[in-house]
Amino acid sequence: MQERIEVNIDAAGGITVQAQGVNGSGCTALTQALERELGSVTQDEKTAEYHRAAQSGQRQQQKG
Repeated sequence: MQERIEVNIDAAGGITVQAQGVNGSGCTALTQALERELGSVTQDEKTAEYHRAAQSGQRQQQKG
């Protein structure tokens, strides 16, 4: 899947920014500048892609 950022704005003006196609902490680097321009972050939820990469990295460290 190609890396992309999805931005949704609800009727109340709430903004959701989600990185797609990025595993692990790479999503933070991808969305950081956009989030800074939009204002303060009130909530930060990690997706399954983020956690899947973190678990994979832990397994590799344990094997080494």
